[in-house]
Amino acid sequence: MSSMETDDAKMEEILLKNGFSPENIAHMKKIIERGQIPDETLYKLTLELKDRFIRGCFISFLCSLPFFYYLITGSLISITSSFIVTLFSLAVIFYIGPINLTWKAYSFIKKLKE
Repeated sequence: MSSMETDDAKMEEILLKNGFSPENIAHMKKIIERGQIPDETLYKLTLELKDRFIRGCFISFLCSLPFFYYLITGSLISITSSFIVTLFSLAVIFYIGPINLTWKAYSFIKKLKE
């Protein structure tokens, strides 16, 4: 077994102890096996997922700004249409970056830094 596989095995144990389910880890391994990033490891992917969570929150905030603007200043039609667009945008954002997995990665990395 190579050093990278050993590191991934250790990381897998650590992730399991810190709230990741076996399904989460299987999904992460599937992402790694795609081979889009050379030398991808579970730890590097966890860092990337943490960053995706932060970006997803920021984009969600930006997508919801028009709704809050129209909520204060707009008519019922503009409030309704901006609400629908906001919901659709949030659904797309959470589909692209699975919120459950990215949240676990964010929480895990945050706990490591404490």
